[in-house]
Amino acid sequence: MANSIPYLIFTAIIAVLYFGELGRLKGVSKSVSINLAYLVALIFIGLRGHVMTDYVNYVPTFSRIPNITSLSFKGFDALEPGFVLYTSLIKSLGFNYFGWVFINTLIDFVVLRWFFRRYSPSQVLPIIFFITFSGLVIEFNLYRNSKAIILFLLSFPYLIDRKIIPYIIINLLALTFHNSAVIFIPLYFILNLRIPIWMVWTMVISANVIFLCNIKIIGDIINNLTIIQQLDGYDKLMAYAGGVKPASFSIGFFERLFAIIVFTVLRGKLIEKHKYYCAFYNSYLIYYLVYTIFYEVPVFINRFPVLFVYSYWILYPAIIYLKYSFRRIINMAVSLLVALKIFATCKQPDYAYENILWDDISYSKSMIKTQRLLENSN
Repeated sequence: MANSIPYLIFTAIIAVLYFGELGRLKGVSKSVSINLAYLVALIFIGLRGHVMTDYVNYVPTFSRIPNITSLSFKGFDALEPGFVLYTSLIKSLGFNYFGWVFINTLIDFVVLRWFFRRYSPSQVLPIIFFITFSGLVIEFNLYRNSKAIILFLLSFPYLIDRKIIPYIIINLLALTFHNSAVIFIPLYFILNLRIPIWMVWTMVISANVIFLCNIKIIGDIINNLTIIQQLDGYDKLMAYAGGVKPASFSIGFFERLFAIIVFTVLRGKLIEKHKYYCAFYNSYLIYYLVYTIFYEVPVFINRFPVLFVYSYWILYPAIIYLKYSFRRIINMAVSLLVALKIFATCKQPDYAYENILWDDISYSKSMIKTQRLLENSN
């Protein structure tokens, strides 16, 4: 429980500043509230110590990457070239690992603020949903993915305005930071489609039938297609698709089910408000279907849905501002969901928070702590 306290305090501060954005804090203007919210987020996230687990890989990786004057891509085959070049440039400016982390966060929040200003009725409220829905994981653990996602967000106006060339160029750049960004390219042809509502409900219901009846889509495909069985990675694919516990009800299942129902019921009103909500709704639909249909492949649902989690950050603020008959009930349910999700997620041992401003950060000590966590999880 203690681990979740810093995150709950952080979220509470952002919530107070949201009231400032609404003009409900005496003596604090809207612009000051917004600026303070992003400053608090930058300090909390950008000046963190060794939180979660991926620092174990990135601290030595940062040390190995040379300055730009002596940069060579040899020996970095597991890393995308854009990420290596980007890190080398920052290192060449004299920054250490924590300076690099801070710059990563600064870049992300500059883009996020621009993105939220453009697509959300509030600039502060989306920060709360960013904290609640995978934003912390992206910032703390997914250093390469985060830049690919941020570049995709920069390309979003070109997707909405149907300008394919700049959209493709930006997402090819994203591909140089993480190969998962390849999925963003075909989205140009998908996200703006207004799928008939009967088809949406059919997909949602079918996905739940697959999940609740434990129908193993991936396993069946692998077992029935001879061409896949002849691939070198066949055994690995089978390992990914096997040994998974049967699907069952969980808090996450009900949270996602609540979201898809609310977003789908309100989809028409959202699109009437702004046409770009169609693309955000479709993004969440993909997120939901992947989680529900491909439940049997943990490595897949751990890596793929995070590429679409930005839809939460936009859709929840949108429905909070939307006018409809059951708005008060939904807003109360969403507020409770946020508090419970942050508490439940951040109480995990690997979320133990530390900050370079007031903690003595030691890589060796953090490594010992992380190794113990990994051993206990196994």
